[in-house]
Amino acid sequence: MATEGDIIEIKEHSKKKYRILKKYLNVCETFSNKYQNFAYIDTHGGSGKVLFDGKLEDGSVLIARNTNLSFPCYVVEINIERFSWLSEFTKELSNIKPFNDDCNKVIDKILDDMTKGEKFILCFLDPDGLIYRHDSFVCHQLLPETVKKIAEFPRTEILLNFPLEAIVRSGGCLPDESTDAKAHQNIENVTNFFGKKCDINCSFMHECKNDAKGECNKWKKIIEKGNSPKKKIRKLLELYISKNLSNFPFVGAILIKNELNVPQYYLVYGTKYFIGAKIMRGIMKKEWGEGQQILGDFEKLFPINKFIFE
Repeated sequence: MATEGDIIEIKEHSKKKYRILKKYLNVCETFSNKYQNFAYIDTHGGSGKVLFDGKLEDGSVLIARNTNLSFPCYVVEINIERFSWLSEFTKELSNIKPFNDDCNKVIDKILDDMTKGEKFILCFLDPDGLIYRHDSFVCHQLLPETVKKIAEFPRTEILLNFPLEAIVRSGGCLPDESTDAKAHQNIENVTNFFGKKCDINCSFMHECKNDAKGECNKWKKIIEKGNSPKKKIRKLLELYISKNLSNFPFVGAILIKNELNVPQYYLVYGTKYFIGAKIMRGIMKKEWGEGQQILGDFEKLFPINKFIFE
C-alpha cells in the first residue's frame, strides 16, 4: 500500500528543473494551439505531485498537463507505490495515459501509438540515478537504446536529466581485480548508461579503445586522467552527447547544483529545430545568468548548436 512517504520529496535545486520544463512547455502550448499536434512523454513520472518544504506541489506530469488541458501525456513510472500516487493525482484527467512499467520496455509501445511524422513530441527523461532497485528486481533506469529510439523518431525533442552525481559516485573509484563485486557492478552500470558500443557518429570514436570485453571504455579514460573536476564532468557530458544524441543537431545543457554548490546533474536539451534551440537557450541563460557575468562574445561561448551553461 502506498503511503505519504512514497511521494517524492524535492530540494530547492529541483525547482529550477521544473521551471525550465514549465517555461518550455508554455512555448509548446503556443504552437499546439495553432497546429493541434503536440504530445508529451514522461519516462519517469514519479508520484505526480512532489513534496517541497512539507507542501504538495505539481511534479513534471501535472506541470505538463496544466500547461494545456488537451496535451496527450504519456507517463511511465516503474515504482508501484509512486505509481499509485500518480494514478490517484491524475485519475480524473482524461489526457493522462499512465504506464506502470519499465520505460526501456514500454517506449516502443508509446511511440507506436503516435502516427509517425504527425506529432511534435517533447520527451522528459528524468531518472534519479542509474539503477532502479526494488525488493523483487533490479533494472536500469535509462538505457542509451531508449534515448536513441526517441531521437530517431520524427519530430522529437528531449529534456534529459544526465545523472552526474550518480555517475561520479559509481565510477569515481575504478576497481582492480581485488575490488569487491559491488564496485565492478557499479562500473558495469555506468558503462551500460553511456552505451557499450560507439555510435558511428561519435566524435570520440577514434579514441575509444575497446577493453577486454570489447566495450567502449572512453568514460573510464576520462575518470582516470588528471583533469580538474570541472573539466572531467564536462567531458563526461560531451561523451554522452556524442555517443547518444547525434540525431539532434542542436544540443544544450545547464549544470544543476544543490544548495551546497555541489553539481548534481546536467539538464540536457536536444532538438532538430533551430527555433526550439534558440528558445531553450534563452530559457537556460536566464536560469543560469543571475549574478553571472559573460566575459566574451555570447554567440561564440554558447553557440546555438551546442550551448552549455555551467
